[in-house]
Amino acid sequence: MTGEWDDADLLREVEPASWIEPGLGTAKITQVHSLVPSGFERYVRILNPAEIENDDRSVTPVRWADVARVSGAIAHAGMQFAAISASTSPSRAFWDCDPQRNSGGEFASRCVYRLAELLAAHTGTPRACFFGFWEGNTAFSGVDQTIPRIALGKDGFRYYLLSGAVSRAGDPFHGLLAHLWWPADRAWFVAAHFDFDSIFVGGTAACIDDLVLAPDLEAWDIELDHEIMAHNDAFNPLPPSAR
Repeated sequence: MTGEWDDADLLREVEPASWIEPGLGTAKITQVHSLVPSGFERYVRILNPAEIENDDRSVTPVRWADVARVSGAIAHAGMQFAAISASTSPSRAFWDCDPQRNSGGEFASRCVYRLAELLAAHTGTPRACFFGFWEGNTAFSGVDQTIPRIALGKDGFRYYLLSGAVSRAGDPFHGLLAHLWWPADRAWFVAAHFDFDSIFVGGTAACIDDLVLAPDLEAWDIELDHEIMAHNDAFNPLPPSAR
């Protein structure tokens, strides 16, 4: 764990991110491909855990598969937390907090540091990585507006860039974790979009195998054209009250 990013770390050259947009192509904004570029052997979806808040203020992670088990839902690669939890009876709702989308809290940072540790073994440039932070959060309202940003996707969301070792992936910047990160050799790509409670990764088959097999991650193989919106859970439809 290194610390926090500072405004002085912001890059004034965004060329290292120029390869991403062509890889996104004309993907629908409802698909994995709108977040992660094509060209990787395989892709994976990592589910941000729900949380139990302990008396000592520590956090116990809760797997989505366990939520599905108690709610009677079907656990699968495209499950949506809103769908699998919506019909849970109050007596079985054992978690305190739903999965976080992008937080620089201690628990979320630990999860990202673990992901970074696994990914470090699958790049030749672990000391040279890039991290993108979406400019739209009010946390960045005081950042120098002359700092260049890279626009990505159909929505044209713009990101500030910073660079450092992959071991810094869990370091917060203005209280938030990176929304995008990748190594200089482009061996893999991580998208932790601010609208979703999952992290999407593209990489080699060996890289994705390591993530899926990691006992401390809840990761599922997924395809680029997979629909990722809350109402797209093919096996667990949202009840009318949750739509």
